[in-house]
Amino acid sequence: MSLSGFSQEGEVDNPGSKWIAYFHPLIYKAMQAIDYRQFNYQLMMGFKTQIARWLYKRLAHYYTNAGMDSPITLSLATIQDESGMLVRARMNDAVREFEGVLQKLKKKNVFVSFSRVNEIRGAKNKILDIVYRAYPHPEFIKSVKAANKRQSDDKSSLPKVDPK
Repeated sequence: MSLSGFSQEGEVDNPGSKWIAYFHPLIYKAMQAIDYRQFNYQLMMGFKTQIARWLYKRLAHYYTNAGMDSPITLSLATIQDESGMLVRARMNDAVREFEGVLQKLKKKNVFVSFSRVNEIRGAKNKILDIVYRAYPHPEFIKSVKAANKRQSDDKSSLPKVDPK
């Protein structure tokens, strides 16, 4: 983003000065289409590990059908592929770390509970993937529904502006 200031006197600290901001084209496009979602940034930054922050942000962005009757299905292999994190020499270490992250999310009222649903094993009983089912906490559901409402209100109330 770049800023430019304009004023009659040419002084930046003049309260009557006018400013214009130029955003990156991708940010401008997202702002015009309201393709962004709000989430609790303070809660996200309260997590100490990068994988916990990444997972919380991903859940807040993509879990739009929040409800107690719609649990979240998480695949360890998919999370490893998409995040680029949790890649360990021993899969058991990744499982232990990921379940620690799920515990932290539970402690911060993102999940009420979680459990292993399916374990996929390969040769020599090696863990290839574990699928988890997590039930969202009412506080998390409330925040997701509020973000849905803000997004739909924003889409319906903002006029389209043609860039020239």
